[in-house]
This record gives sequence, structure tokens and C-alpha cells, in this order.
Amino acid sequence: VKLVNVGNEAVQLNFMKAHREGKPCPPQENIEAFVRYALDLVELYKPDAILISCSTMNRAYPKVQEAVKQYEVPVIPIDMPMMEEAIARVEEGGTILIVATHGPTVKSTQLLLEEVARKANKQNVKYISETIEEAFERLGAGDIEGHNDLIRRAIEQRRNGERIDVVVLAQLSMSVFKIFNPRVEEELGIPILTSGECGFRKVRALFVDKSQKAL
Repeated sequence: VKLVNVGNEAVQLNFMKAHREGKPCPPQENIEAFVRYALDLVELYKPDAILISCSTMNRAYPKVQEAVKQYEVPVIPIDMPMMEEAIARVEEGGTILIVATHGPTVKSTQLLLEEVARKANKQNVKYISETIEEAFERLGAGDIEGHNDLIRRAIEQRRNGERIDVVVLAQLSMSVFKIFNPRVEEELGIPILTSGECGFRKVRALFVDKSQKAL
């Protein structure tokens, strides 16, 4: 599989600024930038899929999908498969814990979970969130162990205080939590979902299906 990365650090800086100032997040200009990135991809070299890998930018999904519709290229927000699995696992009246290390991501994650829940006719799901900014700083400094320890402690504290049915780790960067702790679900006794695991599994299934149809 050939991976082509398209991005601009200014997008993140812009939605962080918008979040601090209490403005809509992500800003409309960020969504428009993602549409341009997608069009550049399909016009320069038509890919087999476009993966939106920023959870805060999952709000760009409908616009990106519409922009490339004529090219028949599937668009996948990397956290959509995680949301679908989380909603499938939780019963009516159950609780999903959203853990984030970056403030702007929480609202985008909850909105997407609510949208998926409505489509699945699960209207009584409860969402609670925990944001650990220090973990984001630790990971940025290369301290993966410190990042993972902070996330684990946050999950344990919330689980000890209330019922939690599923944990959703809101950002792709948080996938390292399970990569470096492969038995953590067994140890904590609770399903913990990451967009990296669920998202790339979805991409793999899409590619396998396409290759089988080509035979």
C-alpha cells in the first residue's frame, strides 16, 4: 500500500486558536483547506481511498466526500469505524467514556458518536469525557510511557467512580496506549477503542474487498 500524506501544521494551530477563543472548531477555513487537499489528491493521482486522520477535522467529512464524489473515491474519517464499534458495543442507557489529550477534539468526537448513535437508534447513551492535556505534552516530548500512564490513571479513576461500558480514545496519537499495552483491556476489564486500530482495519477491509472484486 502506497501512503501519500497531505497536511499543514497551520491547520492544527488554527483550530487550537479557535478553541482557545471559544469560536467554532474546526473553523470553516480549515474545512475548506481539507476539501482542497482532497481535490489535489484525486486530480494529481487518484487514490483508492482518502483517510481523514485528524479527529478534530472529522467535521470536514461531508464536504470532502461531496467534493470528490464524481471521482468515486471513498472517504473515511479515521475515527468513524471506532465510533461505530463503540455504539455497537454499548447498550441503551450505557456510558461511553471519551478520553482526549487535546481539548479541541472532545466536541468533535462526541458529535460524531451522537450521529452514529442516532443512526443506530440508540438515543439513551450517556457520554462523559476526560481531557488530559499533560499527556499530549508528554507525547510531544517523546515520553510515551508518561503519556500512557496518565491515560491509564484517568480511565481507572473514572471507572472506579461510575459505570463505564466502553472507552474511546479520541485521537489517533493515543493509539500508542494500546500498542505499548496490548493487555490493557484485560487488565482494566473494559473495552478500549482506538482510531488507529479500528480505522486501519476498515481501510484494510476496503482494499481486500476491492482486490477480491478485481479477481
